[in-house]
Amino acid sequence: MPSYSADLRRLNEAGIRHDVRRNIELGFWGALLVSECGTSDEEYRRFMEIAVDEAKGQSPFPDPRHFRYRAQIIAMAKAGEEIGVSGLLLGQPNSFYPRSEDEVYEHLAGVANSTRLAGVSVATCR
Repeated sequence: MPSYSADLRRLNEAGIRHDVRRNIELGFWGALLVSECGTSDEEYRRFMEIAVDEAKGQSPFPDPRHFRYRAQIIAMAKAGEEIGVSGLLLGQPNSFYPRSEDEVYEHLAGVANSTRLAGVSVATCR
């Protein structure tokens, strides 16, 4: 999760940079950049930029995709690709209610094929 200012109105860049450095110091392989905590698209882009910049290539950041709509998932994946995140953790939005395995495949393949990021799929239980 990104760190926020004490009043919760903006990202805490110093806090995010501290967290990235600490993960590296502790020997973590990488970290997920969590999107499910109320960040706007603009905030999430900035969160990715800060984390990737601070890691300086020392820590991969698979980018989880749990936004509301497929188009938003794809737009944020492309932003992550440009910023330098290392992969894409595929899932489906909470509003996605597939009626068949084919629908799940079409959704995940559609997102994965829209970016050059390496993708890993996750199943979600309802």
